[in-house]
Amino acid sequence: MTVDLITVDDVEAAARAIAGSVVRTTVLPAAWAPGLHLKPESLQPVGSFKLRGKRIFRMAPIHHHFELLGWSESKVIVRFWILALVFALFALTTLKLR
Repeated sequence: MTVDLITVDDVEAAARAIAGSVVRTTVLPAAWAPGLHLKPESLQPVGSFKLRGKRIFRMAPIHHHFELLGWSESKVIVRFWILALVFALFALTTLKLR
């Protein structure tokens, strides 16, 4: 069995292939840690609370948010499994096989 190594040309070709469908989000440098960058999405819950005085989710991680809304833990887990299956099937349908 032989293993084909990935070359720089392969990486550049892949980058060109996905260039139209990938969106780069900006990152903000963290002043307190050189080399550390933050994505604005991670700042959204904090900024929302400071602006509106209201949280986006009642608790993190997100499954605890649904438990605080009154869902049972098993109901949350099953719903997340169903979503994972739906998204996995969607991802498989978007593959372009030769």
